[in-house]
Formats: sequence, C-alpha cells, structure tokens
Amino acid sequence: AESPHESLYRVQLARLGFEIKTQVPVHSKSGSTYRMDFELIGHGAFFEADGEMKYTDEQYRNGKHLDTLLLREKQREEWARATTGRRVLHGGWADALTLRRTAALLRAYGVTPPVDKGSKPRLLL
Repeated sequence: AESPHESLYRVQLARLGFEIKTQVPVHSKSGSTYRMDFELIGHGAFFEADGEMKYTDEQYRNGKHLDTLLLREKQREEWARATTGRRVLHGGWADALTLRRTAALLRAYGVTPPVDKGSKPRLLL
C-alpha cells in the first residue's frame, strides 16, 4: 500500500473475505501506467482509498491547482473504466475505520462482502 489509509482498507477488505490485488497497473493511451489502489477480484471493480489531503494539502498537490488534479483524476478513472470494463469505487477515511462501515459502503455500491453475516471475519494477510 502507498499510504496508511490504503493499508487500513487492505486489512478491512481482507477481513470481509475479498480477494484483492493491490496497485493494479492500467496502461494509459500515452504509454504511461496508472495504478489503481485495489482490484476486487471477481466483482468487476477497482477500489480507491481517497483521502482529502490528496486534494486539499499543498504538500500533496506539488504546486498543482485543484482543478488540474481533479481533471486528471477523472480522465484516469474514465480510461480505467473504458479499457478494463471495471467500475471504480471510492472510500474515505471514515468508512475505513470499522469493518461495519467498510461493509456498508461496499453494499451501498452493490458489492456484497464474501463473508456471511453470521460468520466471523478472518484476516487473510
């Protein structure tokens, strides 16, 4: 994972029974490579751990304007969807804090966690 936020989601996704790939490469039309935080194997989706600091903190923006960052992010996601056929789901810090919140977020996106409601989640690292 590239951040503590991604690490927390990695643990929560594993506890919910998802098989995941991390930092999944998607080749751009220019020949560069985009990296998607997670792929939820068998669910036709990528999952991006989004922190506000990526857009609001000058240190993370490296002098780029917010509108430029947002436009690039939109283009990256559109390319990933169009070339892979996978949806791009997003989760913020609040939804990563508990297993229940992570599961609820994914259900809201129409993705049912593999772990049954009655079973105890396992950590699969």
